[in-house]
Amino acid sequence: MQRRHFLGALTSGLFASCEMRQGQPIALPLGDLLGPNLKLGHRLRTGDFPKPSSSRKVGVLIVGGGIAGLSAAWQLTKQGITDWELVELEDELGGNARTGRNAVTAHPWGAHYLPLPTREATQLRSMLADLGVLHGDPQAVLPQYDETMLVHAPQERLYINGLWQESLWPRQGVAPRELDQYKRFEELALRLRNSVGADGKRAFVSPSTLASRDPQFTRLDQLSFAAWL
Repeated sequence: MQRRHFLGALTSGLFASCEMRQGQPIALPLGDLLGPNLKLGHRLRTGDFPKPSSSRKVGVLIVGGGIAGLSAAWQLTKQGITDWELVELEDELGGNARTGRNAVTAHPWGAHYLPLPTREATQLRSMLADLGVLHGDPQAVLPQYDETMLVHAPQERLYINGLWQESLWPRQGVAPRELDQYKRFEELALRLRNSVGADGKRAFVSPSTLASRDPQFTRLDQLSFAAWL
């Protein structure tokens, strides 16, 4: 699929959600679609930049100020490396993890809530401790978190055909056979979530480099996505 076809399908879906019912359009919540600055991004393609007025050298150049770039800067600083510079195309740092604030509260721009890290995610726990989000020993079995930084699991809903449905599984108008597929998929996901390989490591953890390398779990990695589909 070409990019223009994908975007066309996406936008047509958005407009389709504003269908008419009994001569009246469905009122959807007001808001904006936030994302990268397209004008700045297109300048990379056209080369529409002024000529450089100076040049300098740094030990490490970090390209991009999203969560990956910021994490790299944090880790370099933590190791005592200060000869680095981070460059970002957007006006603000943060990438998809950027936040905003209204008259009531701060809020994320994207759905980038951070699940409580597992014991395997030692680097992430260390970062949260440095940021003051995690208190005490970051590698404790049950670490203590700043309560003001915790949020309840979001209640997810679907908006289909003018009606709200709880959770991310379509329920209304779904055949019993499909509902059975949902159930079997959830059972499989739960079983894999709790699985441990012959090497004593859990099958699926974050970061994935610390997950089990048991062949029963890595066999799927040998398939291409097309073959899997």
